[in-house]
Amino acid sequence: MHLKIDKKFNYLIYGLIILFLTSINNYNLFNKKLFNISHIEVNGFSDKKNTLIKDEIRNTIDKNIFFVEKKNFKKLIDRNDTKDLLIKKIYPNKLIINFIPAKPI
Repeated sequence: MHLKIDKKFNYLIYGLIILFLTSINNYNLFNKKLFNISHIEVNGFSDKKNTLIKDEIRNTIDKNIFFVEKKNFKKLIDRNDTKDLLIKKIYPNKLIINFIPAKPI
């Protein structure tokens, strides 16, 4: 009598073959910087102030967008001319910072 071969075993073998054949050619995914910040856009003030602020936070470029923390933007929140700060992460590589300016008394 012949032994029965279960369908689960066939699916497992075919799945492993597909995984092996497709994963060999994906070495270039390790070299890509897919979720690193490459664009920072600052809005809310004049163009001069926006460029100065962009220069202050230049150190966040080429860092992963998932691991950007609030403490990196603490000095922007503590400015006297800002009332509020909104930060948007636009995946995969853009950061938009919107300032709401404070009105002088």
